Amino acid sequence: FIKGGAYTNWTLLWLNTLDSTATLYPAIAQYSGVFTEDSFRVPQELYIPAPLAYDTFARANGALGNSETTGPDGQTVGALAWTGSTYTISTNAAINTPNLGSNVVVNGAFTTDANWTKGAGWTIDTANSNVAEAAAASSDLTAEVAPLTTGTWYQTAFTITSFTGGTARIKLGTTSLPTHGSAATFTETGRATSTALAITAAAATLNVDNFSAQPLTLSELIASVNPASTADIHARVAITLDGALLGKQAGLVLNLDSAASPANFIIAYLDGYGNAKLDECVAGSYTNKISAAVTYGAGAYLYVIRRGTSCSLFYNNAQVGTVQTMTANTNKLFGLFCTSSLCSLDAYELWPEGGDGEHAALNGF
Repeated sequence: FIKGGAYTNWTLLWLNTLDSTATLYPAIAQYSGVFTEDSFRVPQELYIPAPLAYDTFARANGALGNSETTGPDGQTVGALAWTGSTYTISTNAAINTPNLGSNVVVNGAFTTDANWTKGAGWTIDTANSNVAEAAAASSDLTAEVAPLTTGTWYQTAFTITSFTGGTARIKLGTTSLPTHGSAATFTETGRATSTALAITAAAATLNVDNFSAQPLTLSELIASVNPASTADIHARVAITLDGALLGKQAGLVLNLDSAASPANFIIAYLDGYGNAKLDECVAGSYTNKISAAVTYGAGAYLYVIRRGTSCSLFYNNAQVGTVQTMTANTNKLFGLFCTSSLCSLDAYELWPEGGDGEHAALNGF
């Protein structure tokens, strides 16, 4: 905690779970600066704040129900009802199984030589196996009529039926999903940045079949609680992605305006192919604020601090990117974001940052 200067009230700076029984020593540290310190003290009465929401999902499998009423250090926490009709508890973790809309890909089975703009090296074989064939191709196979809706999240799938070399990947507008260089079926999720849909090749000699893209309903990707006290928070969650790390997203939602019709919010997530991301959605339009490579660790915390119009992202106790300036947003719904049942979320925590005086008890120490 800190108070003074720009911090009018006692303000929470950072949470770190040591999970250690070793003796802990008070210390003073500095980074890239010069300062003096006086009147160092450790009060006999220790202060442990109560979280706004806390949930380890350590209850029977089924609907999320209400968040826990006891915090990580025995604090009293109000029970909050989770939204999120497609979220369930499975083996002490939250998972999401969103419903899939109708496939928007026309002729994804390649039964006719139509509906696709074939870049150099691409052909559609309808005489033998009904596949799209890439022969040393480094170009795109593009849907002639762009079928996507900008801003919508999709589950995509395609099969590389035979493989000689190179790679292929799906593009949802400018969003490139993971590259693949083997014969298998690949199922991924991602957000379309425009209406264009394509498979892009890089020195690829391979065959593709059964290409689909099914829209996901945004409200089903979110589960939220309403602490209804402050918009400035610390939020973190432990994330375990699909074991193959193939393009499924999971993380946090902050400052959400509506659980039923989300249009203004922040999402922080692991994208399933090596990056941590921070996106802001304003009136239904997304802006990516942070996208940076991280070293994935199953069960490591994704952590976000929202303070006024600033927002900071951390993963596994390391900052990702820099502090970002966000659109003013005082919405007070917070929770989980997930696009696939192959990912799980655990140990959800939501804490008051303190700018509204939540930690005033420290004034008496």
